[in-house]
Amino acid sequence: MIGAFSSLKSLIKGSRVSIDNGVFLLHYKFTVLALLVCTMMISCKQHFGEPITCLADNSDVKFGRATDAYCWVHETYTVNELIDGKAGRRSPQLAPGVGPHTNSTSKKIHRYYPWIGFFLLFQAWMFYFPRLLWKLWESGKMERLTLNLQNELNFREKELIARRKSVANYLLRNFHRQNYYAVKYITCELLNLLNVGAQIILTDTLLGHEFSSYGKDVINYVYEGMTDRTDPMDKVFPKLSKCTFNQFGPSGNIVPYDVLCVLTLNILHEKVFFFLWFWFLLLAVFSLLGVTYRISTILLPPIRRYRLETKASLCEDVEIKTILRYSHFADWLVITQLSKNMDPLIYADLLKDIAYKLKKNGLSGDKQLFVNSFCWISATYSVEEYFSPAYAKYLLYPGVGQLLNWNTVIFHKFYMWIPFYFLFLALLFYTPKYVWKYFEAGHMKMLMEKLDTPVIHEKIASNARIDLLGEYIHNTLGFNSCYALTFFGCEILNFFVVIFGFYTSNLLINHKFSTYGPDVVQYWRGSNNGQKLANPMTTVFPKLTKCSVNFISYGGNIQPVDVICIMSVNNFNDKIFLFMWFYFVILGCISGLAILLRLLIIFSPRLRTLMLKKSFISMIKITQYSVVDKLSTTLQVGDWFVIHQLGKNIDKLAFIDFLEVLVRKLEPDKDTPDMTV
Repeated sequence: MIGAFSSLKSLIKGSRVSIDNGVFLLHYKFTVLALLVCTMMISCKQHFGEPITCLADNSDVKFGRATDAYCWVHETYTVNELIDGKAGRRSPQLAPGVGPHTNSTSKKIHRYYPWIGFFLLFQAWMFYFPRLLWKLWESGKMERLTLNLQNELNFREKELIARRKSVANYLLRNFHRQNYYAVKYITCELLNLLNVGAQIILTDTLLGHEFSSYGKDVINYVYEGMTDRTDPMDKVFPKLSKCTFNQFGPSGNIVPYDVLCVLTLNILHEKVFFFLWFWFLLLAVFSLLGVTYRISTILLPPIRRYRLETKASLCEDVEIKTILRYSHFADWLVITQLSKNMDPLIYADLLKDIAYKLKKNGLSGDKQLFVNSFCWISATYSVEEYFSPAYAKYLLYPGVGQLLNWNTVIFHKFYMWIPFYFLFLALLFYTPKYVWKYFEAGHMKMLMEKLDTPVIHEKIASNARIDLLGEYIHNTLGFNSCYALTFFGCEILNFFVVIFGFYTSNLLINHKFSTYGPDVVQYWRGSNNGQKLANPMTTVFPKLTKCSVNFISYGGNIQPVDVICIMSVNNFNDKIFLFMWFYFVILGCISGLAILLRLLIIFSPRLRTLMLKKSFISMIKITQYSVVDKLSTTLQVGDWFVIHQLGKNIDKLAFIDFLEVLVRKLEPDKDTPDMTV
């Protein structure tokens, strides 16, 4: 057993580089270690013997082994009515819950004990998972940054200074770019908290919902003097329990054996889970406090300042203020993580280097980041006259040139809205389908149930289902107009959705979408009357644009800056909207033709007859077309629509049988000949 425990010493050994915090340590080190120790203790037979020993009224050794194995892998039980201390004393019993079981008593089944070892091992893995995930995401970043900076005495001063300045430059170049690092770290902190809650719920489920109050019940039992109540440890983890083992008798009848089982391991289980109850509770509290602290550091800069002052006590207050003034939460998180892995003197010098460079030069890349953000959220523009091919040889790019007083400016504000617009279009085009599904409410699915497969296994059952369907349709004739009108309305809505999508796309890109497709085609075809044409994909979606940004100079005056912006996203936008133009035109034509066809169907009984026949022409006798004709001409449009929809969804042969049934019900005095070939 000592050899087994010695294999866990690698978990106790600390890591050379710290990439997390104390709450992480409680989860992946102490909790995992405790769970693995408990698993090994439960698995070691040399100290606790066999996990279960059962006694029965049979002296056969093989029978005893069989009952041991059966009751271990199957289940044991206690009697609920005998578990309570007072009730137990009124009835004969060997232990709480162990006594006579009659028809008036109920069983409490115990199935957990074979699973405890595996369950604790699973919990150990789950508590290590957030740490493993964070190690994969962190990818050794902190180790690379603090390499050779842990101890000031190990390296020459020049090497140390060069290494420190290299780290400072890296941090400055990546200021405001550490958000993914912070998000991943916070995600793992949240996983720690969620995992504790999940393990408490899972443990409670494993132990029959007794774990949630287990520790509190044990303390109350000990505090109250252990007199009138049953020990909660005996209630949840009985040392003696009952088991029923059935065996065939000499004449072939089943002979039940009432078996008494000694659950030796429950001596250990009761203490393991008593410890885990308190440990999980403390762990949940610490994890919740850790998440609360993390939220406070995100929302409250004074807390970040206090923590950085604590970590960098050798730094001047002005240097810490300089760093905090420029840094975001993610930058602060990386800087504080560095303090755990660096010599305090080196760390203080590193912060001084960062503060000095920030004070002298400002944030490297901060101005560029501001310009990029400003031009994205405000607008870029092009000069309309410079899109003319006549200016091509004088310009850097079409639309980009010196802005004069008489020039016309075209602002480009659409690009930031395109992802949201596509999401809006997706929801818009789904709206008619959603409306139809809402009003249809599964009506067709109910009608076609069990009739949509080409092979019907039970002919009698299918005939009964067809008769039932024919009866239902016959009884609802004349009441299907609302159903059909709703469908027709959704078809019209489809058409208007296409028109509205085309209209909003035209608004989005400065009223250029309406002629975008033909303009591109004309440009590809060549010149117009000998004149060169401007590329519409460039004029509508320019890859290079202009932007004006105003800064305040050191003298307090406004200093305008003329900026060129590379709009790489327009390499995709120009092609996407070209596809959309042709797609909307084709979709609009199809939707319009569908509405025209629907109007013809409403006003033309002959067309309704043809549509009802077209799917079944190979299965209906030519002599029986008159039956379909009569059915189409006598039914209202709504009734015809329901029948036609059925024809598209159920098996063709079943549909012909259904038509026969419906015709017989419409003309009960006439014989309807067989319609199938």
